[in-house]
Amino acid sequence: MAHMIEQCTMASGRSPCIGGADAGMDGVGYCKTGYSGFRCEACVLGFHFSSSEAQCVACATPTSYVARYTVLLLVPVALVSGIRYLGHRGVSKRLCALLSSLEAVRVRSALSAKLRILVGLSQVACSASFYSIDIPSSLRWLLDGLNLLRLDIWSAPLLPRACAGGYPVYLLLTAGFPAAVVLIVTSVLVCWQIRHRHEIDGSSGLEQQTTAVQAAVRGFVAALQPAMSIVMLMCPTVAAAAFDSLHCRRVVAHSDPLEYRLFLWASPEMECKSPAAEHLRHLAFLVLAIWPATSLLSMSWLLWRIRQAVLHRSPTSLSTASKTLWVDYRVGVYWWGIIELTQRLSLCGMLVLVPEHMIFIRLLAALFVSFACVVAQAVVRPYARRDVNRFAMTAQLL
Repeated sequence: MAHMIEQCTMASGRSPCIGGADAGMDGVGYCKTGYSGFRCEACVLGFHFSSSEAQCVACATPTSYVARYTVLLLVPVALVSGIRYLGHRGVSKRLCALLSSLEAVRVRSALSAKLRILVGLSQVACSASFYSIDIPSSLRWLLDGLNLLRLDIWSAPLLPRACAGGYPVYLLLTAGFPAAVVLIVTSVLVCWQIRHRHEIDGSSGLEQQTTAVQAAVRGFVAALQPAMSIVMLMCPTVAAAAFDSLHCRRVVAHSDPLEYRLFLWASPEMECKSPAAEHLRHLAFLVLAIWPATSLLSMSWLLWRIRQAVLHRSPTSLSTASKTLWVDYRVGVYWWGIIELTQRLSLCGMLVLVPEHMIFIRLLAALFVSFACVVAQAVVRPYARRDVNRFAMTAQLL
């Protein structure tokens, strides 16, 4: 019978493992006191495992986490809203000129497209665990930085999963937060359109109801651009969090008699055959149905609806509102965003459906997808600008 040797996390000469030949009960014979689970990285309640320190660290107070996310989420929103308000009010001509200059720089440098490519690169780079690749402790800081760059704000270093209430809470936050942002933005734009229409239109009765419905439709159309931007950026991150719920690793649980158990890679305290893991898988399948599946279908349908407007360069309100999906690409391949999103979803977790004991096949499939996309990128050159094509090609090779 084959045995698998795991290397425990080490930092500054510390490790949660003591090694030996006795696995004990549930593998705790390999671990120091207070540690358990896969590679001894499960801590007692109120603590989380720090890979950079190779030990369990006490969770911060709830007030501390609330303060972190208040600064992270509300301060940028307030700053941008304040600048836009002052610019629209014409309070400062210098401010208006500065905003115009920044917008011109963004357009000239194709900053939006390059940032989206960079986020996609980070999403794929953070998927090493799907291929059973361990990140050295010396590079953990890089992984934490990439987690923030791929917009995974509900994990370490901001909020360790063990301190958030476990992996189910992390998955709900990761999937629910961007969905809530989309709903809030849509609601605000719809309400603003209805209110604005009501102020300039003095009709009443049935005409007023008809006008309100038309204003609501305009609000939904106006919300398409920010909504599609959020979906394109966040879909691979949400999908990776869901697919992580399906990624288990076999470890020795008992030495005598020899017995193996499966533990969740992303949550070493959770056994994959436990009721909690079963509930987590149900939640993961629900998230996958709502996010990747629905996102790909809705984006494909939307691109099909606007195909004539894009190909014949005859803009409509729908094609203009959804230009985030196609504006960066050449007209003939305006649908290339679907290809990029499918590639990221494949590399960010879809291949985890290949069983763990066939990890070599999983790696080969990932290499095949990556190579095919590199060749397609080089041949098609889908972006309208050469510098963006070069940037995308560099990202593919990395």
